[in-house]
Amino acid sequence: MKNTLLVLSFVSITGCTVYVPMQSTMPLIERQGQLEVAASMHPAVLVETVGAYSPLPHVLLTGAGKIGLNTGGDHYVRHRQAELGMGGYWNIGENWLLNATAGGGYAMTNRQDGLLGGEYKRGRYSKAFGQIGTACELPFSTYSLTYRVDRVSFSGLANRKGAIPNMGSYRHQLVVNNRRRLGQNESWYLQSSIGLSSSNLEPSSSANRTETLDDQWFAAGIPAVILGIGVVWQPQQPLR
Repeated sequence: MKNTLLVLSFVSITGCTVYVPMQSTMPLIERQGQLEVAASMHPAVLVETVGAYSPLPHVLLTGAGKIGLNTGGDHYVRHRQAELGMGGYWNIGENWLLNATAGGGYAMTNRQDGLLGGEYKRGRYSKAFGQIGTACELPFSTYSLTYRVDRVSFSGLANRKGAIPNMGSYRHQLVVNNRRRLGQNESWYLQSSIGLSSSNLEPSSSANRTETLDDQWFAAGIPAVILGIGVVWQPQQPLR
């Protein structure tokens, strides 16, 4: 277990790319008029908010934003990201829920990674995404698993050496989420998540090594561990 935590910590630290994954947790919306709003904190002082609402039976609207707080020093992530999505949800039996969403978003990143020798990166990207999730609802806790794929188009990439050619890539991620009721209150929940985001980009090999491929890999290809903890508000009475 100790070795596993060390590996996850290392990947989380080295996942220092211009691309910053959204948490992609599954909203537990089950009926028309239901609403939920979540806020969570992530490593590198990243704050994420997610909202979901069902205006019609089995129709789901989602919106999310993420911001990196400027803490100063040699290690920071100045980040802004927003996305919108639309999809559906379906009850499967008494304890299982399935949903799927698709949408798009835009982000800007400016980061300094002092822990890795002062590496600097900046850039922008737009994305289109698709996501599917399933949840198992237990008496005192709910577990969910989501898979997401992002088609990402990067622009304005740069490091300390200068500009990096624009490019596109795919990101794949799996996230496991746990939600527990906070005390006796039926509208507030504690939520924790762990997952991994990986890219279809690969580091250049000895046979095809180029400075451009290396720069693109370190700017946008490195895997990133997704860790988050926060709270969820889900009113008991549907909105009309």
